[in-house]
Amino acid sequence: MNWNEPISVPEETERKPFFVFDDGDEVNFEIIGFEKAVSSNNNPMAKLELMLSDDEGHSCKAFENLVLCEKMAWRLKEFMVAIGQAEPTAKLLNPNWLKVFGSTGKCKVEVEAYGANKEKRINKVAKWLAPGAAPEAKTEPEAKFDF
Repeated sequence: MNWNEPISVPEETERKPFFVFDDGDEVNFEIIGFEKAVSSNNNPMAKLELMLSDDEGHSCKAFENLVLCEKMAWRLKEFMVAIGQAEPTAKLLNPNWLKVFGSTGKCKVEVEAYGANKEKRINKVAKWLAPGAAPEAKTEPEAKFDF
């Protein structure tokens, strides 16, 4: 395709349904996009585009922003540990931002609803997981009984 040419769309073109993982699912991720930006508070920020996938062949894209500030240092450390750039016991991070693109790891996801009636759903990273970490137990909602 070209900016200055008409775009031909075949009739059989269909939009694939958008897959969303369940709250608490632990999935694989790959960083497929990385951009340095500035947050609304003027802090440096890493804008990440991720491909989330599971062992059953499901996948979807997700987007995360990592703001570089003291308040979010714990989140930066969690991410760096997940991609193998830091040890869980690290007190000082020295990120190699050139190696973030293409990095892989595991994360726990949550579902975020949005839209006028909260009818749309996307996945967000709830927690970046350390390599080799045992899967966290999923908590099921308590059953309610009426007697």
